[in-house]
Amino acid sequence: MGSGLIKNTWEYFEKGAPLELDKEGNPTIQDIQLGTLFLLGEMSAVDGDFSASEFREVVDSMEEVFNLQEKDLLTLLERADEANKQEEKREKFLTALVDRFNEEQRMLILTLVWRVVFSDGHLRKEELELAEKFRLRLKLSALRGEEARDLAKKQILPAKYL
Repeated sequence: MGSGLIKNTWEYFEKGAPLELDKEGNPTIQDIQLGTLFLLGEMSAVDGDFSASEFREVVDSMEEVFNLQEKDLLTLLERADEANKQEEKREKFLTALVDRFNEEQRMLILTLVWRVVFSDGHLRKEELELAEKFRLRLKLSALRGEEARDLAKKQILPAKYL
């Protein structure tokens, strides 16, 4: 596996708010934040059990990568709940992720998805299937998908489990 690629993605995390700008250097808009929130929310609920640890990971991830304050995140959550009922809006937000982010940023989003998967300490078949669907949706190779999973595992799971 290309450890240089993992190192680059890890550097995105270390920079702080790595998704605050898109691939052109423009500030990200709520559409992209909502698209990311949809992916994280869907992953946290796929097993029918939206645990406290999964919710905390979603909130922490959104604050970390978009530099959101709590009040902004609450507004975003309200908008996401509203928009989630309209498939065409949801589709628009998810398409924005691919259109506006480069491969490294899309890999970071998949890493966040995997962090939600690992946050409750359980790995379920539904989560694996959905992570693969998201990888394809984000137009990432199988190798980049494995790298995202491995990076999330290192960030979430205690060292004794690795």
